[in-house]
Amino acid sequence: MQIFITRGGQQHGPYDEATIRGGLQSGSFSPVDMAWYQGAPGWVPLNTIPGLVDPAALAGAGGGPPPMQQPPPQQALAQPPPNIEHRIIGSTLPVLEMQLKPNESIIAVSGELSWMSASIAMQTTTQFGGGGGFFGAFKRMAGGGSLFMTEYTAQGAPGMLAFATRVPGQILPVEVAPGQVFMIHRHGFLCSTRGVELGVGFQQSLGAGIFGGDGFLLQKLSGHCHAWIELDGEVVTYNLQAGETLRVHPGHVGMFEASVRFEITRIQGIKNMLFGGDGIFLAALTGPGRIWLQSLPLSNLAHSLQPYLRGGAGEAGAAGGAGAVIGGVLRGLARSD
Repeated sequence: MQIFITRGGQQHGPYDEATIRGGLQSGSFSPVDMAWYQGAPGWVPLNTIPGLVDPAALAGAGGGPPPMQQPPPQQALAQPPPNIEHRIIGSTLPVLEMQLKPNESIIAVSGELSWMSASIAMQTTTQFGGGGGFFGAFKRMAGGGSLFMTEYTAQGAPGMLAFATRVPGQILPVEVAPGQVFMIHRHGFLCSTRGVELGVGFQQSLGAGIFGGDGFLLQKLSGHCHAWIELDGEVVTYNLQAGETLRVHPGHVGMFEASVRFEITRIQGIKNMLFGGDGIFLAALTGPGRIWLQSLPLSNLAHSLQPYLRGGAGEAGAAGGAGAVIGGVLRGLARSD
């Protein structure tokens, strides 16, 4: 269970149950801190969440809880996004199926729809996803998104909506709280509830976008919403400790928290770059924070299929001499996409 905490009108989290329990024992959290979790009727004190707070621990904390702290009147608590009923069907080529209540909406990149019921109405515009006009839409495009986004709303009756993946992969649900930022690969955003903001995810230097190939063009996902992210192949997650670094081929970078530092490193040694077949650049991800890696970048899949497609036989002509060396470099660069 993922839990959000609010103090003084500021929202923090999400935290898992173990973190909350540890914070209660250390005193960094109070039993009367207001909290929200999926399925909660609204913002509730921590000590009312079933099975979370140990009554014996509270009894020994010194005469009962302190008075409840109310947020400043001018800073109203952000309302949690709607809890959309959904399920992910399948494993290799999954489908995200959503059951919308009347007037519930989902926002998606244009062209992602697979099927929907008759009660679903569509509205396509540049205003969604933090667009706010042409400039906002341009920032979304620069990060790898589309100019237009479509809102799907159940009108007058419940409705069903489905999005299918185009290549083998996984669909991951992500809860985005105010102030929380994720960096995702340029085609990773699938859909979300209202309140999503998409932009350019530059980390530290523009060189990441210029010299690292398309794999370094990252979208910034923020706002206050439930989002669904599409990653290719199998997904492997790591929780990096502060200062811990993992070097990754750019195409395998699926998503990471904004607390993770993102840098470009170059493979050392001319022979390694020319003959190693591993490309020239690697992405260095340094903690603290969580990262999600994808095992099957789309560029790798396309390269593997190339010999079986019409015109792919020409690749055999580069099998000897300097052509093989150049071909290996180009294939390595393609892996950085």
